[in-house]
Amino acid sequence: MKSFRSTRGIVALLIFIGFAYAVVSLRQSDGIQLNMLPTQPIVITEDFKTLNRDLWYVGQWLTDEPAYDKIKLESETISLPVEIEDEGPYLISRPIKMEEYNVVTIKRRVKVHAGSDYFVGGLGVFQTDSSTMKPGFDEFRPYGSPVVLVEYAYDYGIDTKRPGDENIRLLAPNWEADDNYALLPPIFDKWFNEELVIDNVQGKVFYTVNERTIEVDSSGIQYPYFRIFMHSFGAYTGHNVMIDNIEITLSKSDIEVAESEELNE
Repeated sequence: MKSFRSTRGIVALLIFIGFAYAVVSLRQSDGIQLNMLPTQPIVITEDFKTLNRDLWYVGQWLTDEPAYDKIKLESETISLPVEIEDEGPYLISRPIKMEEYNVVTIKRRVKVHAGSDYFVGGLGVFQTDSSTMKPGFDEFRPYGSPVVLVEYAYDYGIDTKRPGDENIRLLAPNWEADDNYALLPPIFDKWFNEELVIDNVQGKVFYTVNERTIEVDSSGIQYPYFRIFMHSFGAYTGHNVMIDNIEITLSKSDIEVAESEELNE
């Protein structure tokens, strides 16, 4: 940092700081949040060389009790195999605080296997006002309130009324009431990269795989925390979801940053 060697320099700096504070206060009083500088993104990465228990909780379907012995860590990959019916493991992140951010981007490299004619392995995002690590604090919403769900569906065994039988489903909480969903062709038994973006400013969720993007309308993440939920649920056994890596980014919307920069000019 430069040092000011004169009283004049110090006074000038104080005047500038005071002016900046006044501008920000004025804009906020008008109901507009003005950032003098864009907030730097937060990036959380996991390569699954080991399981970071400060970031991830492994639970068991139906009970939500710890199930760390049911996952497999091999070759820097985590697997969620279903070896006992209805007792497969799920992986859920700790509650991650939104802070002042308004865009969440989740990138994964994943491989999915259906073990029977009914499989709906998934990637979900929930929002919550609780910082509790272990799910189940709310009997009716053990993971929080749903924001969006991606399902890798092989859905021939049970009539769930969900759209499509064999596809990737992007489902908003109101998918059934308002037809707020989108579909992509399925991908089983091969590795692929996917990206899920929750944009509070645009009111959209975008999902991209193999350079194809679908979207649904969304009210975004409104609670202080969100959680990422991954599972390989299905009828009987033999299902599996394998995750090579995951990257979670919290950022400010490009739209908001551009507007902020315009206001600062």
